[in-house]
Amino acid sequence: MSSRAPVLPAAPRSPAQDDVASGRGTSSDAGRVVISCDDVHKLYLAGRRSVYALKAISLAVREREFVSIVGRSGCGKSTLLHCIAGLLPASHGEISINGERVERPGRRDVGLVFQTSALLRWRTTRENILLPAEMFGLSRESIEPRVRALLKLTALDGFEHHYPNQLSGGMQQRVAIARALVHDPSVLLMDEPFGALDAQTRETMNVELMRIWEATPKTVLFVTHDLQEAAFLSNRVVVMTSAPGSIQEIVEVPLPHPRRLDMLYSGAFVETVKRLRELLACQR
Repeated sequence: MSSRAPVLPAAPRSPAQDDVASGRGTSSDAGRVVISCDDVHKLYLAGRRSVYALKAISLAVREREFVSIVGRSGCGKSTLLHCIAGLLPASHGEISINGERVERPGRRDVGLVFQTSALLRWRTTRENILLPAEMFGLSRESIEPRVRALLKLTALDGFEHHYPNQLSGGMQQRVAIARALVHDPSVLLMDEPFGALDAQTRETMNVELMRIWEATPKTVLFVTHDLQEAAFLSNRVVVMTSAPGSIQEIVEVPLPHPRRLDMLYSGAFVETVKRLRELLACQR
């Protein structure tokens, strides 16, 4: 596999995307806030009981940051991501992406990758990747150069006519990542995308994801249970408390880019993982 990433042609843009890309209506500072959560709460009603899932979440993720969310099972990590994606409504507070309030799913400026690849079994690799382009009304002719570049970037060239049952688990997740990128969103939301993979494949996918992110810099919010994965991938790691989930601390990751596997043995990496473990261990 070549280490040099291909240059990705841009997908056709809507006027709103052009405004975001050019900075019109936003700060010209490269550190502008892309994802904003302001005092977000989430309650579920379950019969006569209510479940308090998220409490007073305030978070700002800046342009081209890679931010991971970690916490104990049931702390609301995925719930928060789903609220940001518009898949769940917040009970209180406000969530915005690129300065626009999130009110529904299906935004053109957001790509989603789930815990499973969620590929359509009757569609080939290429046809699965094209799905968002079809949903947003992009012509195949206009998007084809980007599809070819994504196939190469995700090391799937040669597998474009294979069906999901002909691909390994890691390859299926690479198809899901390419599908999330095909319409050129500015934000990528990833909900434990490698959780079902074995340890070796997961490590390989972490390196692949870093390579893809560095070639197509997006603003990424990534949910994971794996503290080493969070430290390796991220610029910052959000540590959540047990339910109701709130932000306990945000930990900066002092590792340079590009990320390499030998950084797993560095003092900075070890200390970051240690700090994350300490924060979770002190929760009751």
